[in-house]
Amino acid sequence: SRIYKKLYGALEGKDIGKSINEMLHVLEEGLKGNYMSCVLDFTEESDISLVTKHAILRVHHKCMYLSYALECAYEKYKQKTAVSWKDCCRRAVNELEHLPMGLDPVKDPRTVERWFVDFRDSGCRLVIPALSMQKRKKKKCLRSLKFFQNLKRQ
Repeated sequence: SRIYKKLYGALEGKDIGKSINEMLHVLEEGLKGNYMSCVLDFTEESDISLVTKHAILRVHHKCMYLSYALECAYEKYKQKTAVSWKDCCRRAVNELEHLPMGLDPVKDPRTVERWFVDFRDSGCRLVIPALSMQKRKKKKCLRSLKFFQNLKRQ
């Protein structure tokens, strides 16, 4: 249906299953520690120095929950069984509740839903607010520096 295509980002003629698989691939890379492939604004290896260990742990945490929920959705899609995204998120929260991950477990499925919307809307990339802010500050400083260099030349 159109709702599922919109939810899983498959509006451009893509198959829903293919779209979910692509998202799962990005998240699996994050679980392997390849953060450049799954985090928005990670463009260089040195970017990892801009974030805390807690933020990296949070990325891993999000990858776990989102992967689990997407695997549930993909399984139901293949079985041609109707399931809501909320149910998939609830299942992820319940299944991962007792798994030690270094952070408190997520209690509310809406948290996973919100993470997914951010992930999907960011081009299948996770957002680390501190990294995005650092990158914006760096760009702003570079623009200011160029402005003053141009003034100096005049």
